[in-house]
Amino acid sequence: MPALGIVAGLAALLVFALLLGAGDIRTAASPPSRLFITERSRGQVLMLDPATGAQLAAAALGETPAAIVYDAERAQLYVALPHAIAALDPATLAVRWRWQAPQEISSNANIALQAAGGRLYLPQPSGVIALDVSRDAPAVAHVFALNARPQALALTPNGATLLALAPTEARLWSINTGEGTASSQQLAQPDATRSGWLALSPDGATSYALLTRVGSAATPTVWQINQRDGASTTLALGSAPAPWDFALLGGGLLAVPRGNGTRGGIELLSTAPLSQSAQLDASYDQHHIVVGANGELFGLNFSHGTVTRYDVAGRAVAWRTPADTGISPWDGVLVP
Repeated sequence: MPALGIVAGLAALLVFALLLGAGDIRTAASPPSRLFITERSRGQVLMLDPATGAQLAAAALGETPAAIVYDAERAQLYVALPHAIAALDPATLAVRWRWQAPQEISSNANIALQAAGGRLYLPQPSGVIALDVSRDAPAVAHVFALNARPQALALTPNGATLLALAPTEARLWSINTGEGTASSQQLAQPDATRSGWLALSPDGATSYALLTRVGSAATPTVWQINQRDGASTTLALGSAPAPWDFALLGGGLLAVPRGNGTRGGIELLSTAPLSQSAQLDASYDQHHIVVGANGELFGLNFSHGTVTRYDVAGRAVAWRTPADTGISPWDGVLVP
């Protein structure tokens, strides 16, 4: 009997080891992460290896692309074109469908996705459109009229509230996506030449807005806003080199790419308290940034045509693609 028990125990261990091995095989066979970049000079989407920066694939769209997001529920990419939204297969970059927008989609605007509800939100000259992407044929689900020109969007994790920032009006809207109602707050005086961006904390409790040209000194300024009561804290930033984008990293950091054609890098801000923290790669200018779900950070320079991956913890450059190859990277998304 003891011998039979030993044999049975060994058999159980063997089965357990085989199951672990099968799990390892499944993990090894899972698709590697990919970095998708919209590239404006040739009107294409690029697929890069985020570990090395090597180009894996490219697909021409016939129009100049701008914002891009990934829908994990439907395994497809959405790309904003000047007057359309295109859905792409991330494996082949083939266009699955193209929806014509009623008005122009600004190249400076971002798009926001609620994957679980099948809603894609895109700014328009007088408000925001909610596009139903849950079916094979996309259709307008709702139009939120704001009588302003929003450019930056951010969606709370539950999809119940959409934030929309109109930089030239310096007004931030909070839209109830279920009821269609909206309220707003004025952040600064209007300025027709101003740019602006939004970021939102993972729990949706705190929003961050960056506006250029605030006050008599035309200073870039960041707002940290409590979404519950609207209370805010502000931080004035240096004016030069100019900020070009804005995003929230992990570890309580905000990233602000800066560039003047030769230098700028990525300015890091702390969120607790709101303050300037560090500078990455100050001797190289950057324009737009891509942030992964785990805090991965990529810089996009549309003048020199480079993509840079940063080691945020080490405050160093991990890799940078060759400059002046004729491409103009604009926006991106990291797909795990």
